[in-house]
Amino acid sequence: MSEINRLQSNGVPALTILANEAGVAADTMRDQISSGAITADKAIATLVKGMQDGTSGVAGQTAAMAGIMEKTRDTWTGTMDQFKSGISYTMLT
Repeated sequence: MSEINRLQSNGVPALTILANEAGVAADTMRDQISSGAITADKAIATLVKGMQDGTSGVAGQTAAMAGIMEKTRDTWTGTMDQFKSGISYTMLT
């Protein structure tokens, strides 16, 4: 659960994604993870798919995150972030 909690604290609704994909409530998923019923390989694959496509189910709805970086890149903020990254990289080398 520590990795799930870390993702949650960084804005990724990991528990909701896993619960929705399994068709169970978040509390049930938490119990399954804590008991070792969910393997890391299965959880990672499920999280990647759920983060990209979004989920909807018993635990609630999560947004699809696929393509967010590409969309952000074309905004003023995204352009400035790329500019700052370029300068930082150049200064490091």
